[in-house]
Amino acid sequence: MTEVNIESATYSDHTRELEDAFKEAIYVDVDQRALDYETITREEIAAITNELRQKHADVIAKFAESFVADEAAAGSSKADAELRAAAYVDDYFQSLWDVQIDLNG
Repeated sequence: MTEVNIESATYSDHTRELEDAFKEAIYVDVDQRALDYETITREEIAAITNELRQKHADVIAKFAESFVADEAAAGSSKADAELRAAAYVDDYFQSLWDVQIDLNG
């Protein structure tokens, strides 16, 4: 998986705001579930992740659209930028679960 660093100066404030919005929406949703991280399975995590992707699709799509526009403005192809946006969202979900399990498991 490609790790994407959004701290780069090429990303607009708008993209960073949308990044914060999608991360906050997902974090709050996960936090409210009061999951048992000592017994949660990979299958449960995958199911919850899919549910979160669907539930928060609009905010994720807005972030990805802005991310792709910023990447294109910096010279990336649209296809490459779309792959990087998808990788960034995937990385976020992976790190979210890693942190939750480390803190609560």
